[in-house]
Amino acid sequence: MARRHPVPPRRRGREVATYPEVALVAATTGPTNLTLSIGCRDDDALYDFLAIRLGALPGIHQVETAPMIRTIKRSGSWVAP
Repeated sequence: MARRHPVPPRRRGREVATYPEVALVAATTGPTNLTLSIGCRDDDALYDFLAIRLGALPGIHQVETAPMIRTIKRSGSWVAP
């Protein structure tokens, strides 16, 4: 999750959506303004993304991560045969 100020979340979200690591960007309400789902090849790449790319953006003043350690269920589109 990312908290931003004062850049509008729509503008910052569109910018972050162009990054190749980012699979999903969603504007949210509540204590955060943006939620991202990203994929990084390893811990070093995750650190670089958070510290260098995302953390350096104007308006991003707090980032919270929740790495997935195990997938319990993964769903997607399903079309009946």
